Amino acid sequence: MRVAVGALGARATVEGVARHLVAHGVPEDRIHFLYGDDGCEFLDNLGNWFTRAMSEQWETAKEHLDAGEAVVSVFDVDDDDVGRIRSLLEEAGIAHASYYGEWTNLE
Repeated sequence: MRVAVGALGARATVEGVARHLVAHGVPEDRIHFLYGDDGCEFLDNLGNWFTRAMSEQWETAKEHLDAGEAVVSVFDVDDDDVGRIRSLLEEAGIAHASYYGEWTNLE
């Protein structure tokens, strides 16, 4: 699975992030918001144990979920579209965005 994941920044809202991504061409069905235990379980299955162990962003996303906050994910991100998706996430107020490709975590 190829997915970009990021924690909502202090001023970001679920609705605002979704609106921004859709307005810039990200299909709505590829945007998902993670919450609580289900979100943690999803993150636990990203990448492999090594990329998770080496990813500060992965730990940060888990901390946000543990604190009851939402984390956004964009599914099916092609390797050549990573930069654009990360920029869109940052513009929408996402902090600590990471991309998890088939085998790697590109920070």
